[in-house]
Amino acid sequence: LILSVNYHDRVHEIMSKSGARVLLSGQGGDQIMGGASDLAPQLGDLLLQCKFRLLHKQLKAWSKERKRSYFDLLWQRLLLPMLSLKVQAKFNSEEAKRLPAWLDLDFANRMHLRERLIGTADEFGFHLPSARDQSIGFLSVRKYISTGWRMEIAGVDVSYPFLYRPLVEFMQAIPAEQNVRLGETRSLMRRVLRNVL
Repeated sequence: LILSVNYHDRVHEIMSKSGARVLLSGQGGDQIMGGASDLAPQLGDLLLQCKFRLLHKQLKAWSKERKRSYFDLLWQRLLLPMLSLKVQAKFNSEEAKRLPAWLDLDFANRMHLRERLIGTADEFGFHLPSARDQSIGFLSVRKYISTGWRMEIAGVDVSYPFLYRPLVEFMQAIPAEQNVRLGETRSLMRRVLRNVL
């Protein structure tokens, strides 16, 4: 917190000296523009669309690129995330099972803490995993910025260009394979800006 406050004090000081009033934040860029090179949602789309040959080919390539077992990726990253949070909590990785020893298990079960450790649920009810994944990313960044702490600490107006509604709607409408590709992050953004930056 001290480092954060000192950083924002410095930002406020620099902005005041230069007469700048609005700080442009990159927050939301990864969530909206495909910052994670995670192919699981697109592979989930292929599974639901019964495109098994393409799914096998993509999963093989992803396994080689990640240096992880084909079947491990199939179960951990493709099939398990498609199940309900309750089922995921039962079978998921160590993170969901790792509750502090001092925590009362009855309380943990009543509060669904294992499910909460797994992540946010999709509020919009998207059918395809790629759309669900993108909407969950958007919801997580919305929760983060809605607190307004940056504005409070830095004393400046903060703008979030990546969360501009037409951009969010446009990116949500684009097929997932255009945005996240094997071994690439922000694939569409990089291709669009290739001759600019």
